Formats: sequence, C-alpha cells, structure tokens
Amino acid sequence: RCYKSPELSLRYDYYDYSVDMWAFGCTFGSMMFLEHPMVRGKGSWFNQLLATVQIVGSDDLFAVMRKLHISLSEEQMAALADFPKRSWDSWINDTNRDRVSPEALDLISHLMLADHTKRFSAREAMAHRYFDPVRDDETGGRRGAAAGSAGSSSGSYEYVEESAYVYYSSSD
Repeated sequence: RCYKSPELSLRYDYYDYSVDMWAFGCTFGSMMFLEHPMVRGKGSWFNQLLATVQIVGSDDLFAVMRKLHISLSEEQMAALADFPKRSWDSWINDTNRDRVSPEALDLISHLMLADHTKRFSAREAMAHRYFDPVRDDETGGRRGAAAGSAGSSSGSYEYVEESAYVYYSSSD
C-alpha cells in the first residue's frame, strides 16, 4: 500500500506502467531521504490517498480527479482539500543531506506526479542526468564508481554486454 499511486488509490481502472514509476519514485525517495515508507497511509485506501495528497498537493490531485472523472463524497473531498504541494527541498535534513543532489531532486519531481500521464517512463528515467555518472562515455568505457572498460574485469564485477545495455555480474 505504501507504494500505491494516486490513480490506484482513487480506484482508477485504466492504469499502466506509470504506477510502477510512482512506486520507483517512492523507493528512490525512501533511499535518498532515509524516510521509509515515504508515503505512509495506514489502514484504508483513503488514508493512503490522504498521505499522498500531503506530498502532491490538493490542487494537483483534484486536477487529476477532474481529468479522470473521479468523484468522492463531500466529506472525503473536504478532508483532501487545502494541502499545498510539498517541496522536495523540505525533505532534506542533516541526516540525508549527503545523499541528495539537484539531479536526484529533479528525477523524483518527474516520478512522483499526481498526473500519471506526466510521469517519466522507465526510458525517460534511465536517460535522466542523475544516471550520467554510471552511463557509458563516448569511448565505450564506464564513468563514475563502476569505472572500467566494457568487457573487462574491474574489482569483483565483470561487465557483460548484451544489446544496448550493460549488465554486471559478480565474478565471485
């Protein structure tokens, strides 16, 4: 339930991969901000939605509800009203500051959107500049912490190339 996207919490039946991208955003945010679970709704679908609106904001959630032709009771709408969209900077504290970068904040801002049609796809997320340090450079080598050349051994990991992706396997 902690990884449930707004459209699933709203019981929208026509969902797609974007629910997984929301879940990835929740997981990524939990790792980055050291907050688990990131969206903490307890017990019911409505409590999960209430926890979600405290992140995405009432305006964005209500816009999605209008777009998807979803209605809730007046009492539920009143409970969801008046929440501002939470700034990603507000999640940063002394405990997690060393894990957060402008690129990470930009990535999560494209994953945890109330409107599922505006969320990054997996391909868009993988192309994001946050992942540049581990992407192949122009010479076919690796950049960042997993530096080494494709097809060679570096430390305890061996690079295995297949198609356009590079996979790592432990050589232990």
